[in-house]
Amino acid sequence: MNRLLVQYYDNKFIHNVCSVSLPDTIIKPAVFDTQLYKLYFTYEPTHIIFVSNKITQECAQFIEDYGSSNIRIYIYHENEQMLNALQNYPEKCLHLIPDVFSSNIPKEYDSSKIIYIPNNLINTEIYFSDQRKRNDSIVYFAPKQATSLPIELVKILYPNTTLPIKIFNASKISHPQNLGMVTELEKGELLRNNRYYLTYTQDLYLLEAIECGCTIVNFDNAIDYNNAGSVFDKNKTKTIKYQDFLQGVINV
Repeated sequence: MNRLLVQYYDNKFIHNVCSVSLPDTIIKPAVFDTQLYKLYFTYEPTHIIFVSNKITQECAQFIEDYGSSNIRIYIYHENEQMLNALQNYPEKCLHLIPDVFSSNIPKEYDSSKIIYIPNNLINTEIYFSDQRKRNDSIVYFAPKQATSLPIELVKILYPNTTLPIKIFNASKISHPQNLGMVTELEKGELLRNNRYYLTYTQDLYLLEAIECGCTIVNFDNAIDYNNAGSVFDKNKTKTIKYQDFLQGVINV
């Protein structure tokens, strides 16, 4: 039985890793701060995923102590600023790096220590289509750290229009159509409950919306959303399941 301990972090990749089901694997998300050694002795993990910008001295010492043991240690890098950790633990860890940063990896670095995260991963345990009756509303998931709304979006929001747009995850933005924060599970429910999804550049949930059967609209055709056809064809969208990717990571 594999036991995967995952350092908790408010991030789409980590949330989905912690929510998938794998055969013969127990996945345990946890806050590591001042608890890591206790967690190790309690759960006896066979695999651990650290988050590079959450690595404390405690984590660094643990990696030094156990990095050469039978525990498989991974470090997840959310963005390219965190890639300096590649040089800190070159021999004792595998590095999980979004594929978009592949061109930024130093050529002299050992490529066998890197596992690239595909940009078309999807958690089909959360995001799937069903036959429920949908609301004729438009869902918009704001970027994680957004402090303002795109001008193209503002133009089609109240009081400029009466479009039924529901904004989520914009914790730093005040607007009557902003309906607060939601979890990954709740995002799946929202995409199945509502007929339309408003996409934008660098959208992180486009594939999920397509998988849930939403009609995809953009800033250009949202104003006429009832007559707009989807701007993406599900049959032409290739995805990889989180379950398959994570199984491969554990078995590497």
